[in-house]
Amino acid sequence: MEHLKVRVLSVEHLKVRVLSMEHLKVRVLSVEHLKVRVLSMEHLKVRVLSMEHLKVRVLSMEHLKVRVLSVEHLKARVLSMEHLKVRILSMEHLKVRVLSMEHLKVRILSMEHLKVRVLSMEHLKARVLSMVHLKVRILSVEHLKVRVLSMEHLKARILSVEHLKVRVLSVEHLKARVLSMEHLKKVRVLSVEHLKVRVLSMEHLKVRVLSMEHLKARILSMEHLKARVLSMEHLKVRVLSMEHLKVRVLSMEHLKARVLSMEHLKVRVLSVEHLKVRILSVEHLKKVRVLSVEHLKKVRVLSVEHLKVRVLSVEHLKARVLSMEHLKARVLSILLSLPVQVSGCCLTRVNILNL
Repeated sequence: MEHLKVRVLSVEHLKVRVLSMEHLKVRVLSVEHLKVRVLSMEHLKVRVLSMEHLKVRVLSMEHLKVRVLSVEHLKARVLSMEHLKVRILSMEHLKVRVLSMEHLKVRILSMEHLKVRVLSMEHLKARVLSMVHLKVRILSVEHLKVRVLSMEHLKARILSVEHLKVRVLSVEHLKARVLSMEHLKKVRVLSVEHLKVRVLSMEHLKVRVLSMEHLKARILSMEHLKARVLSMEHLKVRVLSMEHLKVRVLSMEHLKARVLSMEHLKVRVLSVEHLKVRILSVEHLKKVRVLSVEHLKKVRVLSVEHLKVRVLSVEHLKARVLSMEHLKARVLSILLSLPVQVSGCCLTRVNILNL
């Protein structure tokens, strides 16, 4: 286009297609098999790249308005600064918008006049494709299809609240699947600020993973056990804990993080030099590990206003958010023997049993 400056820094098998606009510089740094398509715009610099220490921010600047709001036919747009209109992806009948609110800080990495960056990972196929019925696939892996499906008048808000209400996916009949397994098909998304995952809401921050008429936000559901992560006033749910931003979602003997690694499902969501995020599930139940640090010494899965701490493991403790078919409260049983400090109070055996 006019004044088109397209820069593509890619790695093996990187295929980037970009339609940029005036003064647009689109850079894409991806990893193996990453496929990114971007439609950029005026004064916007869209970059897709993965960082060494993986500094991902999904919160934008003060006057930056980033919407991930899709309307009828899903209009994908990224509205940046005050009068800046950025389109990251514009497909035949798909126009997705991404915008944030006044105090919304959405950073996919960092920006100067709004530089949208998306980090890719090994074997990650980042695609934002519009389907016949507006089916957007952001990540697809073997037998795993991460979809952001929108329906008529779909209004997907990634972040929005009282001054900021974060909605990952919402609309009439909208079904957002971030991770689907055989018996687990609803894993919700969470936002992060310095790797502080807030799963639901806070006083001035109401994070909704999935909200809408017929939509029920579930962060983790199991066959006979439904684990919900409810946040509270100052709840800070850490699903990630690291040193130099090393996100480990799965805890095992040697900390083998897997995002969805099943017999027929192997998903790696984030895997960079110092970052390895994976969620594991096993054969008869797809056990999803949430996170561990140094041999699982500090695993915090959730914690709520009324004190709902589900997982606090010690060394060699295997934190599981999804229990097995016949295992319902393995984590809680371990907690029964441990004092848990939450919001200045100590959980007792009786309190834990009352959760």
